[in-house]
Amino acid sequence: MYAWPVSSRICQASGQWSIMESKTRWKYTKIYCKEMRCPNPDRFDNGEYFPRGPYKVGDNITFVCSDGYIPRGSMERTCKSNAKWSGETAVCDDGAGHCPDPGEPPGARKTGLRYDVDERVSYTCALGLDLVGSAKRTCLESRRWSGTEVSCQYPYAFDLPEDVGQQFAGSLSGLLNTYEKKAAVGRTVKIKKDGILNVYLLLDASESVGENNFDISKKSIEDLVNRLGSFDMIVQFGIMSYATETKVIINVHDKDSSDVDYVLEEIENKLIYNEHRNKQGTNIKGALTSVYNMMAFQKGQYKEDEWNSIQHVIILLTDGKSNMGGRPVDMINRIREFLDIKPTREDYLDIYAFGIGEEVDRSELNDIASKKDNEKHIFTLEDSEKIKAVFSEITKIENYGEMCGLNDESSSDRKLHHPWNVLINVSKENAGGTSPCFGSLISSQWILTAAHCFKGHTMDQYTFEIGSATYKAELRIIHKCYNIIRKANRGIKEDYDYDVALVKLTEKVEFSSSARPICLPCTEMANRAMKKPKTATCNDHRQHLLSSVSSIPAGFLAKSKDKKELEELKVEIQHNNAREDCISTIKKWDKFHNITNLQDMVSPRHLCVNGEMSCKGESGGSLFVDIRDRKRFFQVGILSFGIYNPCEKKTVRKPSSNARDFYVNVLEVLPFLRKHLEGELQFLPGIPDLEEIVCPA
Repeated sequence: MYAWPVSSRICQASGQWSIMESKTRWKYTKIYCKEMRCPNPDRFDNGEYFPRGPYKVGDNITFVCSDGYIPRGSMERTCKSNAKWSGETAVCDDGAGHCPDPGEPPGARKTGLRYDVDERVSYTCALGLDLVGSAKRTCLESRRWSGTEVSCQYPYAFDLPEDVGQQFAGSLSGLLNTYEKKAAVGRTVKIKKDGILNVYLLLDASESVGENNFDISKKSIEDLVNRLGSFDMIVQFGIMSYATETKVIINVHDKDSSDVDYVLEEIENKLIYNEHRNKQGTNIKGALTSVYNMMAFQKGQYKEDEWNSIQHVIILLTDGKSNMGGRPVDMINRIREFLDIKPTREDYLDIYAFGIGEEVDRSELNDIASKKDNEKHIFTLEDSEKIKAVFSEITKIENYGEMCGLNDESSSDRKLHHPWNVLINVSKENAGGTSPCFGSLISSQWILTAAHCFKGHTMDQYTFEIGSATYKAELRIIHKCYNIIRKANRGIKEDYDYDVALVKLTEKVEFSSSARPICLPCTEMANRAMKKPKTATCNDHRQHLLSSVSSIPAGFLAKSKDKKELEELKVEIQHNNAREDCISTIKKWDKFHNITNLQDMVSPRHLCVNGEMSCKGESGGSLFVDIRDRKRFFQVGILSFGIYNPCEKKTVRKPSSNARDFYVNVLEVLPFLRKHLEGELQFLPGIPDLEEIVCPA
């Protein structure tokens, strides 16, 4: 149900309610509640539909094509709670046109029946419905229609947050998939490795928004900035708030506009609602003029071919219609002309318009937003609270290309989290008491794990579970300095120095949300993830990941209570001055009293960790850090051994303040990794040759 008209009354000092007024300032004596309905199809060419309308929320409609026609779209649709139809426009196509039949959405009337190159169709909506999309579309040589599909909507029909998140994320995925030139949501990917994406965020601070709603939207764009900043390409931000006038917080051409920490700090301290006090009209054209000025200034900083390769995304958040400054569409046209946006360059500009609240002027936002086939750029939400749910979904991209260290948080299945983890098993008939191990996927065909995981078995006896698939291996490489019995004559039964191994799979892993690599330090992939310059060295990565601080927060993967899922447990790497005290805890355990020199047990290649401890069967797993909480994970350690098994004879992990785990420091075995992976991964300068490494006695 919805209220008609949308009205309000104020409790006056006299104790009486004011006259009821609608948002359009008409006075009413009574308010009505009407049942929400979805638009009726005006007609359905080359087929039939049933039942006939009207259609209430929850009603279904079925489309059936006549013989000889090809069904496309959704033949079964449901009237959703927001008075919009589920699925896509149903079409019965004869396949005769150069372009497919564009169909006729419910509530719309199409003019034009020819679908050859350069032919046009036009749309109008029934009385009382707002048209969103391209009123005129042209059949292109690419067999696609220009613009975007029409939707006819009632004024009370808002978008559902979950739909907005998916649609916006789907559109952005064509921008954020940075490595493969392939179709993604109807577009060809343009951004390359180290490409540049300009993101302009325009936040409405007009009087009708209110400070609370402004702050909600502000928090949402902070989340968006933080997430977009984690991707490999260079993302430069332009941030502004606008009302009667525009206040620029960050110019896209500022030297620090791609530094996420700087951008977030500026948003927190300078994006303030009260900055527009007493001047709180809605001048959208003025805000877009500021975007144009940024572009014009920035263009002079680049060579022509560099400038033409930059993609631009404008995200406008507003609660109402522009009431001053002129028509926003005029500035949109000027921006398109300045960027030379034509059919061959449509992918270089995306304009998203978010209308929030009851007074959204869909017609005006429709003029502003981009119109691209199979994409949606205009969204309307009932209130600012809904924007929270939307922006939490926006960057849950399905295809991240080859980007390393990304943990897809969009899945409710915890087994898909930390998709670099590998479960290493030995066939039961050959196990002979051997425990399973973990490893980490570091490229499409290579796994990094511990050397001690391979005890007397051939590679054909092992299986490697990654995501939902199981793989076999063709090659195993153990570090030349690994020798588990090296110190047996010194009372050290097992020596875990250089406890590292590489495994090459027989086939490549196809990257997905459940199977993708972790970032390996001192590689180009990790360098892009850190946003380091191309001139960065391996020492820069060392300082970034294992800095001068003594305690570094980290995580490792453990089997859950039922051993069917994985969970991330938190630990701290005791580094630099804290390392010696961390190691000395070993003496508190009776079983290690005979160890006179702890350096015999813990090598300089080991990281000492306290906190949650690992259990038997988790050796070889990754120790990882997430610098500045960017949701990009870098492997710094390989689980080698622990002095305490918290799961022994227990159904849950039993903590101990004196327990320690030791991980092989990945940065200390990079010569080994580079020697065997140089054709697979690109390594940074500053790594010694493996031949220069002298194995300990």
